[in-house]
Parts: sequence; C-alpha cells; structure tokens
Amino acid sequence: MTTVILTECPRFRILVIGKSGAGKSSLINTAFRVQQDEGQANVADMAAGVHDINREIICKANQQFVLHDSQGFEGGEANNLAIVQTFLKDRGASVDISEQVHAVWLCLPIPTTGGRILETGIEKFLKMKTSGKLGKMPIIAVFTKYDLLLTRTRRLGSKDPGKDADKALETTCIAPLRKLVKDGIPHSTVSNKQGHEKTLQDLIELTKAEVGKNLPDIAQIVLGIAQQISPKGKIESSIAIGKRRHWKSLGTSISFFGKKLKECLEVIHVDVVKVWAIEDPHNHLGSDEFQALMVGLAGDLSDNTAESAGKSLVAGLSAAVGLVSTTGPAAPVLVPAAVAVVLAKWVYDIYSQIPDILMRLMAYVVNLILVMQLLFLVLAGEKTKISKPLIMCVVEVYRDSIVKAEVHARIKTYVTESGALNRMGRDHAFETVDELLKRYCENTDIVQLKDDVLSAHGLAAGQSDAR
Repeated sequence: MTTVILTECPRFRILVIGKSGAGKSSLINTAFRVQQDEGQANVADMAAGVHDINREIICKANQQFVLHDSQGFEGGEANNLAIVQTFLKDRGASVDISEQVHAVWLCLPIPTTGGRILETGIEKFLKMKTSGKLGKMPIIAVFTKYDLLLTRTRRLGSKDPGKDADKALETTCIAPLRKLVKDGIPHSTVSNKQGHEKTLQDLIELTKAEVGKNLPDIAQIVLGIAQQISPKGKIESSIAIGKRRHWKSLGTSISFFGKKLKECLEVIHVDVVKVWAIEDPHNHLGSDEFQALMVGLAGDLSDNTAESAGKSLVAGLSAAVGLVSTTGPAAPVLVPAAVAVVLAKWVYDIYSQIPDILMRLMAYVVNLILVMQLLFLVLAGEKTKISKPLIMCVVEVYRDSIVKAEVHARIKTYVTESGALNRMGRDHAFETVDELLKRYCENTDIVQLKDDVLSAHGLAAGQSDAR
C-alpha cells in the first residue's frame, strides 16, 4: 500500500544544479506545484541565490519530494564541481534508498544571443558522469526558457517560429551535448510559461524512465506521487503500487464482517489521497459525502444474477458509507487509485461467485481513478481551488459523460459475456481495469470533460475562483 511505500522511501530526492537565473525555482514550483507561501520559503531562497547542497528543502504543500540546490560550474564556481561530486558519492547506492539522490536536473538556459551552452565546468561534470564516477542516479540536461527562444524567432520575422526555434535548439544545445557525451546524457527542453505544460510533462516522463532504468522501482513510484504535472505519472504509480501490494494477505487476513473491514478500507482511502497528492486542507476527499458520490456512480449497472447476499450488499452500499457490522459479506466503499489494480484482483478472489459485485466494484475502481484524474486536471490550471461544489461538479460531469458509459459497457461485457468468472483468472480482471485506465489517461474525451467542468463551475479562460 502507499503508506508502506512511503515508509520505505518517504520522498523523491532531487538535486537541481544551475546558476542563478537558470529557471530552477520556477521549474520546481511548477513540476511539483509548490506555492510561494510561508511553507515554501526555502524554495524561494533558490531564486535569491542561496546555495547549500546539503540542505534539505522540504515544502509544506507537497511533502513527497525533497530538494537539494547547487550553483552551477561556470567561471569562478568551478570548485563547486568537487562539492557536487562528494555530495553525490555520499548520497549514492551505498546508503539507504530513502537517503539516495534519485535524479539530478542540470538546468541550462538556452542561449538566445550567442554564447556556449556547455562551459568548461559543465563539460567536466558530464564527462565524470559518463565515465561512471558519479554513480547510477540519472543526470538529465534540462534546457530551460524555451519560450524566450520562441519569442526571439518571432521577433526575427520567422514564418514558422516553432520550427526555427527547434533548429536553433538543435544547433546551440543538443548538438554540442551529443558531441561531448554522445548518448550518455538524456536531455529535455522546457518552459514554465502557460501553454508549454507538455514540455514539463515530458521532463517528468523522461525522469521516471531514467530512474526506472537505474534505481529500485520504489524511487520511480515515489516520483509519480510527488510530481504534480502528469496525470499519466500518477496513474502509472498507482498501478505500480498495486503490483507491489500484498493483496493475498489482504484477502485472507481480514474479517469481512463489521469494523475490521471498515478500518482496512479507511487505510486504503488514505492511499488514494497520498498518490494524487491533491492539496485538500478541509479533507473533502476523505469525507463520507465524496465516498457516497463515488458509490452512486455504479448505480446504473444491472443486478444480473447475483446471489441474494450480493444484491443486498450492493443495494445498501450508498447508505452504508460507514460500513456497520452485518451478518453477510461486506464490500468496500472507497477504492483508491493507489490500489486500483490490486483491488480488481482482490475482488475477484473474494466475490468470484457474484458477477454483479465484481462488475460494480470494477466499475467503482475505474470511475474513482478517472474522477481523480479529472479533478487533478481541473485544479492544474489554477483557476480554482478544491471545494465541495467543485467536487460535486466534477462527479456530475463525469457521471453524465460518454466516458463513464463506455467504461461501464466494457466492464459489463467482460463480466457477463466473456464468461469471466467461469474461465478467466484474476489477472484478466486486472488487465481489464488496466486497459481502461490507459485508454482514458489524458485522452481527448477527458480533456473535454475538464473544459466542461470549468464551464459548469462558472469558470471561463482567464477567470479565477477565490473560493
């Protein structure tokens, strides 16, 4: 479960290297959704040029990552190379995974008026990495301020600013890097300005991939939790957590009568909040009201031929948000993204003789994850803050969407027409859930639903909501 993962590795540890003005603080603020308030004073120090590589910067609003900041290697700062080398050695594979540096972002502002992208100190640092002197943690060259390059090409009268900017990027940044280290250092180009969010998502995806190649998978999972720009990263970490989950012990060790199950589900509920890491100061996502809304989304699925106990259970789900003790089997009320795939397996084991229950709970898993994704996307635009009316709006828009209708139709087909319970194992239930999650991860229908939510919530482009 997520709490176990975070006990083993509570935070994704990242070192950001670059001179003042390289765009480090704005990059971190956007990628990890850090706000400049009293809890983020340490991150603000980056912009002021305060550097202490050993200082752990932990932010109040997002405690799933820890930041280390280093000045660059330009000019008279070349002695910083030895400091960084020692730091990375001390934070390498010889220490516990929670204390290791999981990734390094080397921030290099794109030259717009000439000048070298790779100065002598940077070249030495990169060669140390490719020669194996800096350990396995991935180092990614991040070319920052792409928007300024675009602006320059427009001012020069380019008929295709994007194409010409990419040509300039290749000449001034990518080619020199490739010449120096060939394929040894991955790179990404970013801008923190509105309209360039995809560049930051690409950086997160590249970092996750490189971390996955070089470090234990727990580091990759925690990055997915910590980052606040890529819904795909959230869903992938949810699935990865599910695969690590000791679901057999969950299915065999708990009582399905009364309070013990309720306590187990409360722990699971905490997992979803931790995975999506949505700032929720009033705990709206942990409320009984939200749980009841999610239960209600599966209400349009037919009973089919479920056992009488299953019918009674399903009929009472919405009213039984608190899960009081019963004389029959109880069922989960809230299914978090963090254990979505696992729950599909668990549900199959427990309710393999009750098709209706399996169908409803599979739908519940997918519905919850897609609702969380939709809420995540709505909040990402920073036009509004989380509130009960917003959550209700998100659920209602999803409830009336073609997405939900297609999800339910696919699950119903799997359960009722494929003979799922007669000839297919629990892994197939997992595969169906996994398939649906990937199909609707940031696809055009979900993006349209995000716009529908903003419109229904009274927010047009450029507006904000102070609630």
